[in-house]
Amino acid sequence: MQRMPRCCTPEDIAAYSRCIAELRVDNFGATGTRMMLSGLSIGDVPTEFSERVASEHPQFGAGFGSIDRPSQFKIYAFAGYSVMTSGGGSVNGSLLRESGLNIGFGLQAPRWLRAVRLPINAHVERELCAEFQLLEALCEALASASAVAGASLDAARREVTIGSVEMLITGSSCASCLCALRQFRLLWPNVTLAVGMLRVRAALPELRVGAGQADRS
Repeated sequence: MQRMPRCCTPEDIAAYSRCIAELRVDNFGATGTRMMLSGLSIGDVPTEFSERVASEHPQFGAGFGSIDRPSQFKIYAFAGYSVMTSGGGSVNGSLLRESGLNIGFGLQAPRWLRAVRLPINAHVERELCAEFQLLEALCEALASASAVAGASLDAARREVTIGSVEMLITGSSCASCLCALRQFRLLWPNVTLAVGMLRVRAALPELRVGAGQADRS
């Protein structure tokens, strides 16, 4: 926990990356990941949220329960969010992402978050993790909703963005995605974040391109 980034600078993230490389770990498993999340002030999601997501999305409906090891299957991540922006408006919506290359969501390089190369499966592109893709898209949604003509979205404006995000994942987050969750908390310090993890015992249907919606007022 001491090597978790304290700010979103390349130097802090590189220090975390070196720590993970020294530990020779890609994933801390369900118990270790929950301990890490707790240390980042990220709690679990309510049971009602997990049950609702599982009932509405088949990707989350098989093998309900916390996982005890890294998943071998495609990972899915869902988030529901409700946020009051610095401009005085509100944005409420949901996002759904799957791990891997998702052509329908674009191929642009991430603007907000930095992935970390892991020591064991070093060939895996961690920017394609479901959690990373979802958090990057969520940052874009919050930034767009908070934008004011002629003003830059600096740290002061992000700090007055308040709200909550509940996120459900069909596996335990890898060490890179734990870092991405930390970066999200640093970028949006007054947006609370809760994360739940599920077990998936079998391959599930592919994600339909275009999943996710948002309503603004």
